[in-house]
Amino acid sequence: INRAERIAPELALLQSTRATIASTQTEYETQLRVKELKETFAVQTGADRVTDAIKTFDELKTLLPADDAFIIKEATTRLGQSYARLAQRRAGQQEHATAFKLAEAGLQLAPNDPVLRALRDEYRVEVNITELSELFATALSFDVVDVTKKVNQIENGAAPARYSEFRKQSETTIEERVRTMAATDKNAA
Repeated sequence: INRAERIAPELALLQSTRATIASTQTEYETQLRVKELKETFAVQTGADRVTDAIKTFDELKTLLPADDAFIIKEATTRLGQSYARLAQRRAGQQEHATAFKLAEAGLQLAPNDPVLRALRDEYRVEVNITELSELFATALSFDVVDVTKKVNQIENGAAPARYSEFRKQSETTIEERVRTMAATDKNAA
């Protein structure tokens, strides 16, 4: 093409051919980049490096059509699974608040994932139990609406047996608290 352009630079076919070659090369380079990013994404989600995976996912969204199957299904499913594994690890370390946040973050990407929904509900129960136990042990007053909401979430949550335990523990804690307060200040009890 370069030689032909020297002989007949104004020939439209040469200009068209050069544009086609440039376009094809750009498309090929984009395809290579997408392939590389998908491989990187697979490694990142497999290793549960969600922050890196989200950056890669964002870059892929700029290179692929919005309705691409990888964007709308595969990537979100992998990210959701990654978040689920991270949440389970944190829950295993008794870090239920962090586990709950991770499950919620996963649901932002994969809102229909039943595993993430179940984990979120389970960890919400644990977070509510922790918060209410601390509240009942230390607070002089509390927001009845918020407490009622949390108690209902525990009662209707993923682990019904936890409600029975929580209720017994709470009754004991509140009873002891009232006795302690009555011994020190009858008006406060």
